[in-house]
Amino acid sequence: PGEKVAVFGCGPIGLMALATLADRGIDDVVAIDLSPARLELAGQVGAAHVLDPTAVDVWAELKRIHGTAPFRFGPTAATDVFIDAAGADRLIGDVLRHGRVDGRLVVVALHHEPVATNYLDLLMKQFTIRGSIEYPERFEDAVELLARRDLSALVTHTLPIEEFGAGLSVLEGAEDCGKVMITMDGAGGRA
Repeated sequence: PGEKVAVFGCGPIGLMALATLADRGIDDVVAIDLSPARLELAGQVGAAHVLDPTAVDVWAELKRIHGTAPFRFGPTAATDVFIDAAGADRLIGDVLRHGRVDGRLVVVALHHEPVATNYLDLLMKQFTIRGSIEYPERFEDAVELLARRDLSALVTHTLPIEEFGAGLSVLEGAEDCGKVMITMDGAGGRA
């Protein structure tokens, strides 16, 4: 609580990160995504600010929203924590270049290719990067979160197992969907 956070990528993982942050009382959160629909969902689950990187300079906006922190080569955004739920290759380098001294980056997105990284930025800023793909020890935390917060708006498509292929088609290249659910009982609904 009290830290400033930026979540890059508002697909299902980024949206759940936003919901979890809000549930834990972290309210100075900025969501960044290309999709207006996903940014709208981000605002619904707890993002205080939403940014479309095609419409604004994200780093200038983070400085405006979170303030600035001093650095030898000029002020940086004072954002404390960055969450990479986007998987854009240049994002890690951008965070290291523009992030604050002692900042933290959590990578939860899959990067399928090696990502070039400037370790001079990492060293000079004493930045911490942590990857996370592990499953929690307590799935009850997620169930309890759902009991406290209505996150049903995040499920934008529900399809029966017989339409599994259609569900994959929704995901392929679609940037305007939240979570696509496949039901096992044939009781699909929303599309």
